[in-house]
Amino acid sequence: DTVSGNHAASLAPLLGYNGHLVCIQDRQESAPLPAFSTAISLHEVALNSIHAHGETLDWQELHGAATRLMQGVANGQLQAPAKQLFAFAELPAALRRLKSGEGTGKWISLLPAPMVVA
Repeated sequence: DTVSGNHAASLAPLLGYNGHLVCIQDRQESAPLPAFSTAISLHEVALNSIHAHGETLDWQELHGAATRLMQGVANGQLQAPAKQLFAFAELPAALRRLKSGEGTGKWISLLPAPMVVA
């Protein structure tokens, strides 16, 4: 979930047995479902916290995992998502298409060229 902790908790009943609830924008301070029910796993993704709290081993594991993923893409074991390119000026329309479920893949905005002042 990328909305909020409350929103993530509302999704918990939709998960099956041993499902995973991943919170990016917030965290679950308490279990969203009764104990010993569907046994879901709660995960929080603290973006960029590795910079302040990560140790050498954490960085090595992260680097190794990223290397394996990229090697999988390079050798064809993994398929990278299709790219949805759009001009920065089209951002509002692109966001509407994304929200409506139109198109899949990685949405990439092409930024306008920087202005050069002579």
